[in-house]
Amino acid sequence: MPSLIIRSTGFENPTPPNPPHGQSRPHHRPRLAGQIRQPPTPRPIPPSSQLLIAQQAAHPRYPA
Repeated sequence: MPSLIIRSTGFENPTPPNPPHGQSRPHHRPRLAGQIRQPPTPRPIPPSSQLLIAQQAAHPRYPA
């Protein structure tokens, strides 16, 4: 019977028990609350983009 103790290598249960679903995964890093509530900073549109938007808006192929 002592052979059973010697043969137990510890690999019978290689997968650790899964954590509860309520907990976040260790590789997932939650964002800070301030970053979520902070509005995105408005970027100035370059003149080339303004001209492209004006051409697309005035183009007859794209009806509103």
